[in-house]
Amino acid sequence: MKLIAAALLSITCFSIIYSQQVIQLYPGPAPGSETWSHKEKSDTNKSTNQVMVTNVVVPTMTLFKPKMPNGMSVIICPGGAFRALTMGNEGTDVARFLMNKGITAFVLKYRLVPKQYDSIQQTFQDIQTGNFHRIDSINRPFVTMAVADGLEAIRYVRRHATEFGIHPQRIGIMGFSAGGTLTASVAQTYSPDSRPDFVAPIYAYCPAILGEQVPSNAPPLFLLFSENDNIADGNPAFYQKWKSAGKPVEMHVYPDGGHGFGIRKQGMSTDKWEERLVDWMYYQFPRQEIGVNWKDIDYVGDSIIGHRLDIHLPFNTSGPFPVVLAIYGSAWFSNAAKANVFREGMGQKLLHAGYAVVSINHRSSRDAKFPAQIQDVKAAIRFIRANAKFYNIDSSFIGITGWSSGGHLSALAGTTNQIKKYTIDQEEIDLEGQLGKFNQTSSRVSAVVDWYGPTDFLIIDSCGSVFQHNGLYSPESFLLGGPIQENKIKATFANPITYIHKTNPPFLILHGDKDGDVPPCQSSLLHERLKKAIVSSELVLVPGAGHGPGLLIDSNFDKMVSFFNGQSKK
Repeated sequence: MKLIAAALLSITCFSIIYSQQVIQLYPGPAPGSETWSHKEKSDTNKSTNQVMVTNVVVPTMTLFKPKMPNGMSVIICPGGAFRALTMGNEGTDVARFLMNKGITAFVLKYRLVPKQYDSIQQTFQDIQTGNFHRIDSINRPFVTMAVADGLEAIRYVRRHATEFGIHPQRIGIMGFSAGGTLTASVAQTYSPDSRPDFVAPIYAYCPAILGEQVPSNAPPLFLLFSENDNIADGNPAFYQKWKSAGKPVEMHVYPDGGHGFGIRKQGMSTDKWEERLVDWMYYQFPRQEIGVNWKDIDYVGDSIIGHRLDIHLPFNTSGPFPVVLAIYGSAWFSNAAKANVFREGMGQKLLHAGYAVVSINHRSSRDAKFPAQIQDVKAAIRFIRANAKFYNIDSSFIGITGWSSGGHLSALAGTTNQIKKYTIDQEEIDLEGQLGKFNQTSSRVSAVVDWYGPTDFLIIDSCGSVFQHNGLYSPESFLLGGPIQENKIKATFANPITYIHKTNPPFLILHGDKDGDVPPCQSSLLHERLKKAIVSSELVLVPGAGHGPGLLIDSNFDKMVSFFNGQSKK
């Protein structure tokens, strides 16, 4: 087999930091090797502290389970010319990386060529001299056994998916070098119960791949190698084979890195390739957690699209869960964008942190004018509180968050806690409304995270906006039913600052200092007034961030989660 020496000699340090569950793949001796009597051996190079496992007789998987699994899992097949397994750089180190991403990982020890058939030293010499024919001829029957182990690993993981906390249709397999050969062979020889949901051969040696045809229901394929690796030069043809069959395939070719780099860093272009793999994996499947969920619940009971919500519970934990209600931004023009809560990763972050996420639709400004939108939000909160037990929700903490117009509604829900109606100059507004069946239930929220929501429409044009909000067809004017400067009382009713009181819940407000659509003065005013009323408020002005870009990112989502954590534990 045409494998480079690095696959055998360059292995990263393998250290067991803490014990992991080791799973025997078969209930008895592995089929086809029942008479094997040799012993598995682990060798450590004292100068490099590198570990190689040889003479595998009993195939096993070592489980690496995240604290908060996201439902996805990967079986990892280390390389080593089918003579050894490079357990660190191409095995456990990869597993730990995936585990830290919430992905459940299994490192597979598959059967190898026994030492009595061939020595590692001879294989190394053959690689140096290009005698791959001899290596392949010896490997052939053992490749079949190794592939059988890979297929059985998929069956085992799928049978025990509930036990492992994973989704049975999110099971992938990846491998390096010889492990890549195994992985690609699995992709072409599986049966219905052993079909992988995605496959990632990394610098695979292609001439030894089993199977001739691309299956009709072939899974997505991810190929990766470096240009200066002649061992993996069959990958472009394998890519073309998959592409010609009309199956999903992606190939990454790096200018340097050689063979056998695994997950170690060399200061070359291949560094961080593993991040591209994870990006690809999430592209194949929604980034949303695969937990219990309910879709399109009619929280009012009138069958209109603007009165629907989705409930998502965290994956693989028992509950009941504190809940965050999330509201999309749309300049109040959309009545059906609740799925956008998961578009940028906001919903996922909350699920990871153990919160139930309720994403709601509300009536658009085309459907109805203000205060219809805040009445919808309050109706949704009442519905969640009244039905908390059924949906496994802990109603003692109901947070609310949203961005742009959704931030405005979130802030308004917070400052109007316990305010049903309000009067200005003898003009009265009904903020609570009478929507749905639960009008005696409180619409109070426990904490607010407002992402760059507008507040005082009347001054928005005079404090840095590049957009003409005073115009007849601006989003704010459309929401109120006329130009905002001609509807000052309505604009004041729509302003969350109007209702600030010392009993308001704590606020976290995030805004980009380069936001020209909704200038940061809108959040600064809200923050200042909250502080003046002795309401807990934190304002985060993000340097260089605009209206969304540079703001809706992981580090800021972490601030949101930290804030909600601090409030929910009080």
